[in-house]
Amino acid sequence: MERRHPLDYFFQLFLDLDATSKTSEKQRALVRYFEHAPESDALWAIALFTGRRPKRPMTTTKLREWAAEFSGIPLWFFEETYHIVGDLAETIAKILPTKLSASTRNPTPQPQSLEDLVQTIIDLHGAQNPYKKKHCTACGTTSTKTSASY
Repeated sequence: MERRHPLDYFFQLFLDLDATSKTSEKQRALVRYFEHAPESDALWAIALFTGRRPKRPMTTTKLREWAAEFSGIPLWFFEETYHIVGDLAETIAKILPTKLSASTRNPTPQPQSLEDLVQTIIDLHGAQNPYKKKHCTACGTTSTKTSASY
């Protein structure tokens, strides 16, 4: 079996759960995830899916402002788009560039696991807005879409 990035397992789990309304398929997806995910990531997955998530480190207002600025569109246009799409995360995902040029790449280390990602969110909670902004824009275009399974 090909070795995958630990965050890919959680990403695939999320896609699998979202793709079905059948309890049996959701159970199979969870079993596959827990068979392959590192133990610390599995614990965080349980916590996240049961509502035990870390406190939000920044306001949605800041996320909207930074996403509009980073994508190069006026904030008013972002706001209009957001109201049509209806979901902030989806709106941000649609407007951010898919690839960064060498000049806009930020050397901020990327999380290597779900545990690392959650710890980053926890650590950002006490940080100042300029640092949060720098970190958010560094992470904003690193996700990839995949249809690969476990």
